[in-house]
Amino acid sequence: MSRFGWTLVLAMVCALAVARAGDFLREPLPARDTALGVAAIAAVAALHVVIVMRPWRPHLLLAAQAFLVFAPYLALGRAWGPLSGFLGAAILLTVPAPLSWPLFALTAAADTAIDAYRGSDPLSVAGIAIVVLNTGLGMFAVTHLARRLDQATGQRERLAALAAERERLESAARLHGTLGTELSRIIQLIRDGLTAPTTERLARVADLGRTALAAARMIADAQRVVVPAVPPAPDADRTARIRPRLAWWFLVLMLADHSAITVISLALEPRTEAGVWALAGSLTAASVGLQLYHGAPRAPGPEPRAWPWTLTLHGLVVVVATAIPFWSPQSVLAPLLPVAGAAVVRLRRLWAWAIPPLFALMPALVSDRHWTGAGDYVYWNAGVIVITIQVYALCRIPEVTRELEETSGDVARVAAVTERLRLARDLHDLLGMSLSGISLKAELAARLLPTDPDRARRELSELLVLAERARDEVRSLTTELSLPEEIAAARSILEAAGLHVTVSTSGPPPGAPLLAVALREAVTNVIRHSAARTCHISVVSIPGGVRLRVTNDGLAPAVPQGPGTGPTTAPERRGTGLAGLTERITRAGGRLDTGQRDGTFTLTASLPQ
Repeated sequence: MSRFGWTLVLAMVCALAVARAGDFLREPLPARDTALGVAAIAAVAALHVVIVMRPWRPHLLLAAQAFLVFAPYLALGRAWGPLSGFLGAAILLTVPAPLSWPLFALTAAADTAIDAYRGSDPLSVAGIAIVVLNTGLGMFAVTHLARRLDQATGQRERLAALAAERERLESAARLHGTLGTELSRIIQLIRDGLTAPTTERLARVADLGRTALAAARMIADAQRVVVPAVPPAPDADRTARIRPRLAWWFLVLMLADHSAITVISLALEPRTEAGVWALAGSLTAASVGLQLYHGAPRAPGPEPRAWPWTLTLHGLVVVVATAIPFWSPQSVLAPLLPVAGAAVVRLRRLWAWAIPPLFALMPALVSDRHWTGAGDYVYWNAGVIVITIQVYALCRIPEVTRELEETSGDVARVAAVTERLRLARDLHDLLGMSLSGISLKAELAARLLPTDPDRARRELSELLVLAERARDEVRSLTTELSLPEEIAAARSILEAAGLHVTVSTSGPPPGAPLLAVALREAVTNVIRHSAARTCHISVVSIPGGVRLRVTNDGLAPAVPQGPGTGPTTAPERRGTGLAGLTERITRAGGRLDTGQRDGTFTLTASLPQ
């Protein structure tokens, strides 16, 4: 969503730069001076984009922009037009209040003072001031709203993260209060059994393992229940909310500036009759009133009921103003042109963006002495684009931020549900086999105890490792796994199981919690489904990502299948653990592959960085 606002900002800055370039091209200058002026305008616009993106040392960049705005007066003289609107907007967006507004006023006053010093009449000086204010306030308004949209997007993301974290903490409490307690009792019984094993104690371990497994299944089923909507926290950050009234006042200021341009333009005409003033005033008042009805930011509620009719009437007002021969269209159309933005806002269709370019046809339809060259056409068309973007941004950005705020609860609920489903899946994938194995090994040790006490103790030692690992898995379900820590744990567990383990990494391994889950699943499969003697773990950087590879020997014997099918090996069969892991890695943009060759089995997981 934030990209939407910044796209409007970038488009408006580019259009304003083109408009100022068109205004500059009106001046009859040598080719070298023309190229210098256009290059300076482009540099001012580019530097403005860098400044509003909150760069390093913005005050230094403001000084550079001030130089580019005022220094060309020395080389180009009267031909250089007002560009301090860019500098004023950058000041408002960079310098903290209340200092920013006096500096903005000082910048505008400097540009008008230079124009007055060059001998311009008072009306022309006033026109320069209006252009500077209109440019500066327009860019400030749209950029300010885009920043608010950024804040609203970030606020919604923070709410979703908060909901997921709250669900994670609540799940951790449930797990530690049930499975954690059961596993701690199992571990204690196993340790006691290693000292003084008895059939009753081992039977108790098996019973507790089945109880823990039933509890895990119950928790997993409970995690799949849909949670209710998550309301925002009472102290949630509300600074990102954009009041439509703020955007409305920005639009009113823009319309006032444009109306002032009309007054100044008519006053500069060689002779303007009273009737012309009255007609121009009537058309301007009608246009402003219609714009505030169907083309202004609004509070939540239904759209204006009569907007199709008023928008059509507004278009007719523009046509009438263009066709009247008493004035130049450039003199009176400034406050009328926002109708193009109103059309885009109300129609809400992609083809509606074809309406503003229709205004480009006006210079061709009107034979007027004021249209003297290419600069006039460039200035006119770029101005239409600027006004359309301003109106659209002032109307749409508050609506988008309101939509973000209204849907934040739904996004938070989805985040909480996603976290619940993740925990349910991990309970099944990571703990199901561990808890089942605890009961099976305890029963096996109980059967062996009367006839083979030494082997029974070995089974108990392995059972202790399995139970402690299951307890660690319970703790890790509600935390992010770390790949370096999981590599160390994998080496320890595999070596305890009698395997020769080698590890190779290219540089320090990343945190990569999903690869840590993949390593844990691979190690679990090595211990449970193979007769491996060696295991090699490697983590290497690849173009655009990182790759984990776990290779072991000692494939399990072939398992006969039904009639007409060939044998398969246990590691090659993809159980629920690998299936769930494949789904998660694929969703993250990675890839999980398994395969066997020359008596070895390899699991490879790749993820983008």
